[in-house]
Amino acid sequence: MDVFVSFSDIFVALFKDLIKELIVYEKKQKNLKKAKIVIKYINKRIVISNYGECSAKNIRVYIDDTPILEHKDFSVFARQIDFSLLTSQNSIGIKHLEYMGMPTNYKIKVIYDDENKKNNETEDIVNIF
Repeated sequence: MDVFVSFSDIFVALFKDLIKELIVYEKKQKNLKKAKIVIKYINKRIVISNYGECSAKNIRVYIDDTPILEHKDFSVFARQIDFSLLTSQNSIGIKHLEYMGMPTNYKIKVIYDDENKKNNETEDIVNIF
């Protein structure tokens, strides 16, 4: 059995492998420039976490389409928090007022900038009870 592989076949195979490696490298580099914001409700707090590789900057939080600093249930606690930067693998916990007849869920929207893009947006609904 005679096996013959031409130089051009080897070159094409190596070129394809190189292209695949470049694509993987570019994706990794792009992820290093992204923040990944996740919204949860833990221990009577809205928790905004950054699981990305990059810091989130200029963070704007909206509760039911109202800026958090103007929302009646959150503003008193949110004024004590610096929303200018959320570094990678860190979180912000925001308490709220509790009272009879309060809403049982809130729509939370977080808008932020990272090195990859401005005005990234994450939205979720959290259930309080």
